[in-house]
Amino acid sequence: MFAFGHAANGFAPAAHRSIKKINRIVRSMRTMSISQGWRMKWILTLGLLVSGLQPLSAQALPDYDLSYYDSPGCIKEKANSFAKNTLIPNKSDEAAGKSICQIAKAAGPSSRQDMAKRWDTIPSEIRWKCINALENDRKIGRIPTMDYVMLGTCIDYLMKK
Repeated sequence: MFAFGHAANGFAPAAHRSIKKINRIVRSMRTMSISQGWRMKWILTLGLLVSGLQPLSAQALPDYDLSYYDSPGCIKEKANSFAKNTLIPNKSDEAAGKSICQIAKAAGPSSRQDMAKRWDTIPSEIRWKCINALENDRKIGRIPTMDYVMLGTCIDYLMKK
């Protein structure tokens, strides 16, 4: 039954005891109340932090609403911005604003796909910093909407530091 000090299936007796303990803990967690589950999660997270490890981030890629690019506000803002940065500063061009907004909206899905491909390689602290910075800028009115190009620009900037 034991060859070279191990059980026939390749596990040492100590490993069998550990697996049994883990199974017992899992069974007891199934019967825990929600508050006990949160307490257990808090204790495990604290234990990881004390030991110098960080829990893995389960932060998902945000789902930004791109409907702003269909709004008259977008068209007006982009038309004024375009006029300010061209040779005709006092004449805003609605057609140019509309084109810019349509291009930005069309780029949204592919920008999201590009970001999704690299999302797991971005350190979680950089993800949080950029998401929070964009949300704060939108709340205070510095930017009218958030999109994946803005998020990517922020991430690229912080990754280069």
